[in-house]
Amino acid sequence: MDIYTAKIGQYYEEDRLDISRKSGDVCLAPSWNLVMDYKNKKISELEYIQRYAKEMRFSWMRNYDKWYNFINKSGEVTLMCYCNPYEFCHRYLLAYFLSFYPNINFKGERNVYDKNGKLEDMIKRFKNTGVVLS
Repeated sequence: MDIYTAKIGQYYEEDRLDISRKSGDVCLAPSWNLVMDYKNKKISELEYIQRYAKEMRFSWMRNYDKWYNFINKSGEVTLMCYCNPYEFCHRYLLAYFLSFYPNINFKGERNVYDKNGKLEDMIKRFKNTGVVLS
């Protein structure tokens, strides 16, 4: 499966999957506590990554069938939320985590050219944390 990311309102094809806490699939979304702790600068980017990974591990256990079906899909999926392109965001983090599965390829952001390499820099920061879902 090829995974892309996009901001809600900037991509309208049928492969879109809203993973926002506000309006989407909450089993893939961060908790409100996590979102607000980060927005209010109570936690660092690293703490966000660690907590989101922990939440997704718990979600995997509680929603195994949903996760299994999602991970074993074919074709394309575009993970969507309300964050601006190339800002630190859980949609990139989820795509990064999922890219460890051999059948999943993270292809980048839809409809926005990354002329400054911001996505590549963000992925490097994710890798440097050593945090994974397994």
